[in-house]
This record gives sequence, C-alpha cells and structure tokens, in this order.
Amino acid sequence: MKQKIFISYRRDTSFELAKSICRELEKRKDDCFFDVKSIKAGDFYQIILSKMDECDIFLLLVSNTTF
Repeated sequence: MKQKIFISYRRDTSFELAKSICRELEKRKDDCFFDVKSIKAGDFYQIILSKMDECDIFLLLVSNTTF
C-alpha cells in the first residue's frame, strides 16, 4: 500500500539523511515530501501545514543539535 510520508528535518544537520530516506521510500513506491528550499518564505507555514495534513506518516529526524 502506497503511503504518503512527510519528513521533517533541519537543513543544516539532516539534509543528506532526509534525502537518502526519501530516495529509499520512493524505491518502495511511497510518496515522500520534504522541502528542499522550494517553498517561498511567505507561504511556508501554510504549505507545510497543508502537506503535513495530507500525509499518512510524519517522520521527524532529530539530531544532537536539533533542540
């Protein structure tokens, strides 16, 4: 069953990991969303909340510098 997955990450510490996870999920035919600088600053929160609402799974990547 195809899942819609939202990956939340920090660009400065987890971009490569998020990209790698997304590639693997897409190989399994899942639909993966993670922003890569494509969302305009003024639209950011509205679009992110909308994309999160559309997803079946929310994946949060946390590194030792996240918080």
